[in-house]
Amino acid sequence: MTLANNSGGPLAIASITASGDYLALSNCPNTLDAGQSCTIGVSFTPTVFGPDNGTLTVTDDNLGVNGTLQTVSLTGTGAAVTTVSVTPPSLSFSNQAVATTSAAKTVAVKNTGKGQLTFSNINITGADAGDFAQTVNTCTGSIAPGKTCAVEVTFTPAATGKRSASLELTDDAQGSPQAVPLSGTGESPTTVSPAALTFALQKVGTTSGAKTVTLTNNLATALTINSITFSGADPGDFAETDICDGSVPAKSHCTVSVKFSPKATGTRTATMNINDSANNSPQSVSITGTGN
Repeated sequence: MTLANNSGGPLAIASITASGDYLALSNCPNTLDAGQSCTIGVSFTPTVFGPDNGTLTVTDDNLGVNGTLQTVSLTGTGAAVTTVSVTPPSLSFSNQAVATTSAAKTVAVKNTGKGQLTFSNINITGADAGDFAQTVNTCTGSIAPGKTCAVEVTFTPAATGKRSASLELTDDAQGSPQAVPLSGTGESPTTVSPAALTFALQKVGTTSGAKTVTLTNNLATALTINSITFSGADPGDFAETDICDGSVPAKSHCTVSVKFSPKATGTRTATMNINDSANNSPQSVSITGTGN
């Protein structure tokens, strides 16, 4: 706004103030010479939702129609501030077998503001975005103040090791987009340990003591063992016995015992192959022994 001195003499300005949620920002001097003008800025910081009124008052020695007070009505509207809370702030999945899908975990999004919460996009981004998926999403359209919606996420690792991504919620709330870090670890559906066996010198025609291999099922379902066979240069020199009884329960393990009976002197080698229902079948163990 502009304050102009249209009189023939100086104008003494006592004060320039604004009431309510308004603030006067003036560059006017204490005395405004005849024929001069100055500007008054007003800022608005609403503390209420809806119509919010105030008054700008200039107190001076003007003897005009309005006496010593010039006033300007101020009108503004406090807009609804939309805020959200996201619970939990991150999702961490347990170890999950590669190419299998975890149970869903839920992110709850609550409208903690005074206005409608409207989403424009919800997606998964990051290095391993393809390993995570939305299975349920009720955060569509507009969410009323105080109401909660949910996004359910599952984890299907494409490879072993640590996997990470981010669930991003783009909306009209403060701080948008809200990011929820996602993490999990992919592991082989089944593993064998150790991956190699080495037998000491063994007299030809005799049988060694047993060495043990542990077969671990990392799946959430039982593992079916179809066969355990030997291949390679000297498969007949090795034999196995196991306590697996054709299957391994979910998240469990069993043992396979291997013995060495060399048919000739020198280095003898073979590979034990465990054929099962996992998608990384067969699991292989390299075996070496020396006939004496």
